[in-house]
Amino acid sequence: MELAKLILLLCTSFGFVWFAIPTLIKVAHNGNFFDQPDHVRKVHETSIPNIGGVAIFFGFLFSCIIFLKATAIEYGNFLLGASMIIFSMGIRDDMLGLNAYIKIGLQLIASFLVVYFANVRIDSLFGLFGVGILPIYISIPFSIFTIIVITNSINLIDGIDGLAANIGIVICAVYGIMFYDMGQPGWSRIAFALCGALLGFIKFNFAPAKIFMGDTGAYIVGFILAILTIQFIELNRFDTISNPTPYIKSAPAVGIGFLFVPLFDTLRAFSIRIASGKSPFFADRQHLHHFLLDKHWSHRQISLFLPALSLFFIVLCLLLQEIGSFTMITSLVLIGVAGHFTIQYLKGKNEN
Repeated sequence: MELAKLILLLCTSFGFVWFAIPTLIKVAHNGNFFDQPDHVRKVHETSIPNIGGVAIFFGFLFSCIIFLKATAIEYGNFLLGASMIIFSMGIRDDMLGLNAYIKIGLQLIASFLVVYFANVRIDSLFGLFGVGILPIYISIPFSIFTIIVITNSINLIDGIDGLAANIGIVICAVYGIMFYDMGQPGWSRIAFALCGALLGFIKFNFAPAKIFMGDTGAYIVGFILAILTIQFIELNRFDTISNPTPYIKSAPAVGIGFLFVPLFDTLRAFSIRIASGKSPFFADRQHLHHFLLDKHWSHRQISLFLPALSLFFIVLCLLLQEIGSFTMITSLVLIGVAGHFTIQYLKGKNEN
């Protein structure tokens, strides 16, 4: 019965977005809501509507309202309320522009609602680095910081047709399956609601894109993925009394593995900017998709390769969960460092 509901939910969010996008494209043309090319950092060559995130958000929200019982997720109202703050921030940024500090401020408010009132937070590091249970005055700010980092990592990787949507589809689908197997139908429905919305969107966003998700969509996808990741980690916390046999071992490291590609892309770009004396939020061409474009990869190739790479790291971390969080995180860091220097070497070779 639950599987049938999940399929129906997926189809509902998919159908909602599929039906809404053509209308939004017409609205964008009438209202001049476009992402204009700059021929430097933005890689599209013509003006493209940038309000696809509106359909993604309402497709997700509609499915949650229809299929998510009030008792399915404790304090789920705060989760949906916080997502509305993120939606409002994104649509304002897409249409009128918004100062980076205001965006961070609104993300802080939305994250606080989820962390404090909905109790979606990281309460333990599972013994990683010798740290177990976190006191609440550390747990709350650390969880808020985690949500903001993940939210912005998805927004930053949304640079070419279909990339952020395909990565979101991969991660949401795996989370949906995992939560279903864990006996967590409420969180499984959240994951599949967003997955379905992105599946409905990708037809219009895959190269050549007819519409972009904009900051509205990217921030919503990142925010929901952040919440799913934290909940996934906490539900797999080892406890001798309440959870002696967690479904997934090394959950913190596995959670990082789920988001390895966008996190690596963000941390690499930020590190290069800071090392160059620039603001980490300075817009440039330091992202993975820019590197691959410079290697003459097409939008389609990149928007299939990076999500496939993301799926590879997800499967790899699930297979290696027995090695422990410290070993897995150390391995991911080493892979990231090696990847960075390989990219820098290849870039330097091209310039020479």
